[in-house]
Amino acid sequence: AINPDITLELLSWGAPGFVKNAEDKQEQYRLRYLWFKQTLDAAYETYGLQFDYVDPNYNERLPDIAWIKYFSDSLKSEKDTPYPYDKIKIVAADEVTAYNIGTRMIADEELKNAVDVIGIHYTSTSDENTLKCKNEYGKELWYSEGLPPAAVEKYAVNADGSGLAGVNSVLDVAGRIINMYPGGGYTMYEFQPPVAAYYSGANYYPKQLITANEPWSGYAEAGAGIEMCAHFSYFSDIGWQFVKSGCFGDGREENHVLYDTANNYMTLCDPQTGDYSVILANNTAYSRSYNFTVKNLDKASAQVQIWETRGPDEGQEYDANYLSNIMSVEPQSTDNGYTYSFTVKPYSMVTVTTLDKTRPVTRFEGSSQRLALPYMDDLEYADMDESFLSSRGYAPLYTTDIGGAFEVVQTDNGNVLQQKISNDMRGVEWGVTPLPVTTFGDDCWANYTVSAKVKFDRSQRENAEHNADENYAGIGLRYINSSAAGSKSGYAVTLTESGKWQLTRMGETLAEGDVKNTGSKTFDPDKWHELSITAMGDNLSAAIDGIQVAALTLSGEVTFSGRAALYSSYDLNCFDDIAVLPTDMTAYVTRVDDLDSAVSYEGEWLHNAMDQYTCHNRTTSSADGQGGFAFSFEGDSLALIGKASDDAAISVSIDGIPAAENESVKALTAKSAFWHRYSLGYGEHDVTVTVNSGSVTLDAIEYGSDTVLKDGDPSLGHLSDESADPQTADKPDKPNQKRSRLFEKAALCALAVLSAAVVISAVRKRKKRSG
Repeated sequence: AINPDITLELLSWGAPGFVKNAEDKQEQYRLRYLWFKQTLDAAYETYGLQFDYVDPNYNERLPDIAWIKYFSDSLKSEKDTPYPYDKIKIVAADEVTAYNIGTRMIADEELKNAVDVIGIHYTSTSDENTLKCKNEYGKELWYSEGLPPAAVEKYAVNADGSGLAGVNSVLDVAGRIINMYPGGGYTMYEFQPPVAAYYSGANYYPKQLITANEPWSGYAEAGAGIEMCAHFSYFSDIGWQFVKSGCFGDGREENHVLYDTANNYMTLCDPQTGDYSVILANNTAYSRSYNFTVKNLDKASAQVQIWETRGPDEGQEYDANYLSNIMSVEPQSTDNGYTYSFTVKPYSMVTVTTLDKTRPVTRFEGSSQRLALPYMDDLEYADMDESFLSSRGYAPLYTTDIGGAFEVVQTDNGNVLQQKISNDMRGVEWGVTPLPVTTFGDDCWANYTVSAKVKFDRSQRENAEHNADENYAGIGLRYINSSAAGSKSGYAVTLTESGKWQLTRMGETLAEGDVKNTGSKTFDPDKWHELSITAMGDNLSAAIDGIQVAALTLSGEVTFSGRAALYSSYDLNCFDDIAVLPTDMTAYVTRVDDLDSAVSYEGEWLHNAMDQYTCHNRTTSSADGQGGFAFSFEGDSLALIGKASDDAAISVSIDGIPAAENESVKALTAKSAFWHRYSLGYGEHDVTVTVNSGSVTLDAIEYGSDTVLKDGDPSLGHLSDESADPQTADKPDKPNQKRSRLFEKAALCALAVLSAAVVISAVRKRKKRSG
């Protein structure tokens, strides 16, 4: 809808279980092809999508030559198709920094005829045989998976003054795009991914051009990668050609990084008009001066415009100098052509163009919004169109599956959520796939209760290998990082088919027991069972069927905030009546990046704008036995998120009063709080932190804010909004909120009188009220 000229390519990272379990290789090929064919059919029938390219090989695996030829022959033989499948071009083989496919094509005429495009990942160079396929046999070469910029420029700028420089930065990626043609003959660069519509905390986040992960608000945010792309594609078009004498790139690309560059420029021209654009990137601290000589182009004498992207000058906003038209230049006529000179500043990129352009819009309107609590989903979506669920593959609202597949299914008593993949269905997997877990909601949720009903899959009970202790279902909260071991992040309570339960943090057991020992005496695995888990400050509790099974006080390394989660084994277990209710403490946190300008540092700190993706925004600030930082906030609780070594000790002062004196702290897992305090009293607070010994790495600061409940009563509104309760303010209704105002009020009333230890969901489906 946005761009009808977009081209589509299909690539698989794995395959379904029926492919994996085929009796022999030939049957596997047949079933695998059928899967591709049905996918092409369904994409057209459901969404009107027509694919231009298919790579049949598994992503980043050795080329399966026999399969590629089988697929190409089969696809080109298709007759009764909604559009000409024989015109779809074949890409091979999406390897990582390897050139096997070109060598195999030269030695195999059938393979050479089958493949139209050679796609290689994370290298801007080619070997002799790959280039021979391009130059002698007319095959396209693609840099078919490359990084988008992974830095968050508005924070990175406070580490290096530019925000655009360094490893995996805007300038690093721009250099790879410039290098790909002179270095390897590549004519297309594919971002993986261009848009992050997956939650923060998921693997590899952030690494995108556009962030669009607030489905409840529709808010999207563009990074500087958009301006980087504009330097290329806004000043050229499909059909423009590379000018070989105007393309050069040096440096070496290793481990997804371009090192040691001294000169990087790309020239593109319109063969019809003679217009041209030159793109230059400088990811160094030194200026680069260029002398341009242009001839044999119709626009060789034309005035050129200079468009520049660089970091801010002192006192400017971080993006003040993005994609700015800084000057025009008149070429001078000489005996050798038309000449002019220009200097590319340190840590900047430039486009020199004959095109007369105005600056494009590169930012989205609107602002980020919190997902309001209480949040409930009865999975019925009664007020939505009948096609609502089918059009989204039966995925419920706002969930993202980290492992497994959670889909809404219809039953005689209404809709339920079911984990759909069993062990015998597991297919060809690209890497290590987490155990089934789906997360949902806002990762700034802090103090709340999650409740849901669960029912165990009984289909495997007659199997001699079935173990009731291994079939489990669970719910969780404060889920913050899917890279945690087994993707078991935050706190969770799980129940097995045999009636055993566990309360865990990051997968490590905090408490465990058996329902039969908690007063129930019996446990019926065929019935629905209600689970609830509550985090209220440092108090964590869990209940099963309304009976408290655990209550404890958290200490040491804690998880301070995060979204809700549903867990399952690889069994077809079901969930229903999902509710997330605020406690009578601050429901949300505000999260401040360690490189936010609101944080001031003293002493020796190492600021890293490109740390691991397990860190918030990939940024960290580290001190080893010396240094301090200060900040102010308005709220009622505080957490310092990061890591601290075994011998670390800090002192903390809040509003001039010591809150910690040389206190030992320790945190070894990502996005944990190595120090925190509740009950500070809502208001403005000034904080200073001193690192006395050991190593401390600050990742973020979180403080309770925005939704402090008046007098602990949810029905009285919030201190941050004196005029209206957020649930009834003038905002677009969310589907699950719009149909269940009565349920929300009932839940709020119930919450006000229930203890934090035992919370019984007040959510009930309309279809099930009589039951």
